[in-house]
Amino acid sequence: MPEPSPVPVTAGDLLTLEELTRLRRTSAPRGAALVLHAWATIAGAIALHVLWPSAVTLALMVIVVGSRQLGLVVLMHETAHWLLFPGLRRNTWVASQISVCAPGSATTTSASAT
Repeated sequence: MPEPSPVPVTAGDLLTLEELTRLRRTSAPRGAALVLHAWATIAGAIALHVLWPSAVTLALMVIVVGSRQLGLVVLMHETAHWLLFPGLRRNTWVASQISVCAPGSATTTSASAT
């Protein structure tokens, strides 16, 4: 087993400031593509099982849908930090309507909803 590194490696050790700035920038097209990709993958997995029902396609569908649900939770987390899209309103709308909640459901906690 390799020895642990005594000095932690940071992103700044591997990338330039210019590269870090570009990677940290929010992008509406990239955010939309991530959400749409997750839902398209879910729809594709369900369609696969509907078109060719079998134990294998059911197992594949469960694995794919479960993994994409985790991906949607990660995207939901990013919207909570306003990092998926530029601006608060778009992140809030995506979080409440598209990511992991049923469309139209509230995403606020009971304390903040009062």
